[in-house]
Amino acid sequence: MHPIKITQVNSKRAAGKLEELRKKPNHHAIIMYYRNGCPPCDKMKPAWDATCDKFGKRYKCKTSEIMIANVDPVGLKFLEKMDSKFHTINGTPSLKHSSSAGVVSEFNENRDEENFTNWLQKSLHDVIVDADADDNNKRDERDKPQPQIKMDGGWLKDMFKTRKYRRGRNSRRNRRNRSNRRNKRNRSNRFKPYKK
Repeated sequence: MHPIKITQVNSKRAAGKLEELRKKPNHHAIIMYYRNGCPPCDKMKPAWDATCDKFGKRYKCKTSEIMIANVDPVGLKFLEKMDSKFHTINGTPSLKHSSSAGVVSEFNENRDEENFTNWLQKSLHDVIVDADADDNNKRDERDKPQPQIKMDGGWLKDMFKTRKYRRGRNSRRNRRNRSNRRNKRNRSNRFKPYKK
């Protein structure tokens, strides 16, 4: 499951990413063309942004990559250079649904949240899944009881008898103990009176 990408196409780099997505097989792109200062665009943009935000939180894509792209005039110039035939529009605002099969549908209804949501659901119904359902599946997997390891005394004794778990002769602790015993012996011998 992948989240739905919502991006602003206002540079050459962003336009290149959108065109890269359109060249991939099994892709879906929702493209909204708008122009700042255009009264219909300014009127519909808050409803469109709210719809995209809710849609992105509510749904995830199954296998396809889904991008919702908002294209301003700067981004449109770069897109027209890359593919003038596809990105030709009659006016703004314009909404297109593009997939690997070409232009699938255009939005031609009243510009409000309800119609936007219905159009997105209708256009992408085969490739989206509820995000809550995906989260519930992950939660169920996490809540499954994990296998318990039986730690009885006999098993531990057998484990520590093996060579792997036995403390080696040259372990730090054993080296330190040998060194302490040698130093102690040397100190005691140093002050013993000489016997004839």
